[in-house]
Amino acid sequence: MRCLSSGRFTNGSTGALADDSAISTTLPDPNTPPQPPAYATGLSRKVAALGPGDDAPALAKVIAGTSLFLWLAVMYMGRMLPYIGNSF
Repeated sequence: MRCLSSGRFTNGSTGALADDSAISTTLPDPNTPPQPPAYATGLSRKVAALGPGDDAPALAKVIAGTSLFLWLAVMYMGRMLPYIGNSF
């Protein structure tokens, strides 16, 4: 239990330091890529405002499904590399 409380203290203090640091006040880099669609469309605010039992917006479901599909595809292709060999 003692280790758990010291870990929480460490995480809390370093998180507070990072939040209060000058990193959050620097100007954005003009070379950064555009924001993902969930942030650009305001979808993240709509999803954050959902309560228990509420239905998610269709775009959120599409983004979630695409993310899950791509994640599974990358995992599958990574597992298939030993069988495919040097075909790339």
